[in-house]
Amino acid sequence: METTGRLRLADVFVSIQDPRQIAKVEHDLVELLVVAVNAVLVAADSFVEIELWAKEKLDWLRGYANRHCRSHSRARRRLRAGRQRQPSQTGRVD
Repeated sequence: METTGRLRLADVFVSIQDPRQIAKVEHDLVELLVVAVNAVLVAADSFVEIELWAKEKLDWLRGYANRHCRSHSRARRRLRAGRQRQPSQTGRVD
């Protein structure tokens, strides 16, 4: 399926500023939102079901992002497995 000229889900979320305290963050906001939306699309009806789906599919989703997102895409960088969150000089997490 050709996606040229279409927005990807992660590309939509990268502009959202993360209001959470950096020291307390365990999961990347974009990754969390992408996983939650995908889980709901496949009929997850609760936070528990979203978590169960995420535990089962997260490695696959990260692999898919690595294969199908543009190499220059910030979304791809954010969804890479093992990505460590590093605060930037402005205090935001990249």
